[in-house]
Amino acid sequence: MFRKLSSILAVGLAMLLVASAVTLAAEETMAGTVQKVDPQSGRITLRSEEGKTMELQAPAALLEDLETGDIVLVRMSGQKAMDIQKQEGVQRPGMGGMPQPGTGGAPQPQRQEAPPMGRTPRQ
Repeated sequence: MFRKLSSILAVGLAMLLVASAVTLAAEETMAGTVQKVDPQSGRITLRSEEGKTMELQAPAALLEDLETGDIVLVRMSGQKAMDIQKQEGVQRPGMGGMPQPGTGGAPQPQRQEAPPMGRTPRQ
């Protein structure tokens, strides 16, 4: 009796773990440029960094403040946007692609001059 019960519990637990892994794997995040946004129909068209264009469904509340050319980070499940974050401080590219290095995007690290060997910096 105990052996049968433990087998059933083990199988049930394994199925639960597999189902959780599939659900988590279905969600992904994508950075892209807004090509078209239509809050009334709940649709947004994005171009990814790789140049792939995709249309997603999204609640109107997520689309309100978006404009063509905005750079966004989208958390999605299948063809549905779950969250859209506008990337503030990122310049809009000229031809609808992603920003090129040095034209906006993530801040570039600042280089600091090292003091000459054998000397300590003054405070």
